Amino acid sequence: MAASDAESEVLLCDTTYVSQLMKAALRPESIEHWPAALVERVDGAILTISIVTVAELRMGMIRAGWGAGKREEAENRLAAYTWIPLDAETLDQWAELQAEALSLGLTGPGHNDIWIAATAVARGYPLVSCDVGQCELPSVRDTAIYLPADPTSREMRDSY
Repeated sequence: MAASDAESEVLLCDTTYVSQLMKAALRPESIEHWPAALVERVDGAILTISIVTVAELRMGMIRAGWGAGKREEAENRLAAYTWIPLDAETLDQWAELQAEALSLGLTGPGHNDIWIAATAVARGYPLVSCDVGQCELPSVRDTAIYLPADPTSREMRDSY
């Protein structure tokens, strides 16, 4: 079978990754530090997002006071991903991951991070994230693709 005939890898992208890509549309240099091999892997994959990511990004747009044009542009970018809904398996996986994180004393990943990670684990998809704490969850760390956030991202959080 030729390489082009091979099935594409499916990845689940978290909110930090999607947000970084949106910022990179205006500031391509903000992702130049990402390792080329990982960027190539992600670029060749089928990209999915949890509906939790959609909700987080929409909340961010509202809080930042984005106008209709800017929100429509962001929604068009989100439409390029396959959206993964919550289901019973994801609910069970969330409970497992949350219990695991608490028992290990992990305080970095928030509830939404756990929902997103649970979606990835329930589907068997590697997680793509710019959040090191989320990538360190035991159930995802062996398959996670960590792409460090733009070091200036705090300055840029509302600029997209």
